[in-house]
Formats: sequence, structure tokens, C-alpha cells
Amino acid sequence: MTAGPPVPRRRPRRYLTVALVAVTLAGAFAAGVGVARLTIVSGTESGTGALEPTSAVTWWSEQAVATDLIPATAPGNVSATASSPTVLPSANASLALGPTTAGHAAMRWDFVEKTAPASTEFVLALTLVNGTTGATTVWTGYLSTQANTTLTLTFSLYVDRGLAAGALRAAIEVVQQCASVGTCP
Repeated sequence: MTAGPPVPRRRPRRYLTVALVAVTLAGAFAAGVGVARLTIVSGTESGTGALEPTSAVTWWSEQAVATDLIPATAPGNVSATASSPTVLPSANASLALGPTTAGHAAMRWDFVEKTAPASTEFVLALTLVNGTTGATTVWTGYLSTQANTTLTLTFSLYVDRGLAAGALRAAIEVVQQCASVGTCP
């Protein structure tokens, strides 16, 4: 018996299929497919990230986070003192944590207050992490719901990032309900 020419060995197609699926999935996750995405765009600034809202305070919910500009009519400042919280207005409004200058770059958080307990204080901490230096800045404000809380209201809270705001690595908000006025975490 004579041996014929060698038969080329074929690799099973499943290895190629598995490799293609793995590369596709890796690329999809790198692009952010499969996770909640938030795109922040305003003026010349832009960025992307994950929006992960929580519901620890069920009557105060985050609706959006965006880069923006401080409005021409500067929003009122939120109290930085637990013993004298800012009472939320009984109409939709804009407020600020810390000093603001009209036209400066800003981060804006939009919240909805819905069927809140009357005259209840809560603390709101907004944190920004600089994308270039890694420096972290935290603004803390103390707010109180109105006496009549049957309305659903929208509040925009601004943090001034300065005239020439740089890259932003993270924007974080934490809300905690206080045990009573002046007794906050």
C-alpha cells in the first residue's frame, strides 16, 4: 500500500467562532454596550459615563446630570448649615451649592421631589473629581421639604466649575434624610 498525499488537517470551526464572539463582546463592552450610559454634552464640553441612580430617599430622585452654564440670573444658594436648612420653594426652581458666577461652566443635577414628608430635612453632597489632577471637591447643602408636599416639583442644583473648567473624571451625588432639623449624618 502506498500512502497518498498528506491530508491537510482542518481546525474545527468552533474555535474560530468562539474567538470571533470573544473579540466582539470585548469590543462591545469597551464601547459601553450592555451598561447604562449617560452622555453629557453642552457647549464645548463633552463626556460619557454610567448613570447609576439610587432610591435611598424615595421622595427625592435624580433625573439627570449634565454639564451646563450658570444661568444669567444666578440661582439661590443652598444652606451649608444643618441647623438652618434651605426650605425648598413650592414651585420648580434652580438652586446652587457654593458660590456661582453667571456664564461659568457648571455641573447640573436635576431632581424630582414627589409626595415628600412635610418639613423634613435632608443633606445633599455633590462631589466632582478633576479628570486631570484627580483633585476631589465636595459641596454639601442642607435642604428641607415644604409644609405642603403633595406637589411633584423639579429642582435643578448647580455647582460652579469655574470659567475654564477642565476635564471631569466623576460627578457623584449622595442624599441622606436627617433624623430631625440639625441632626444630620
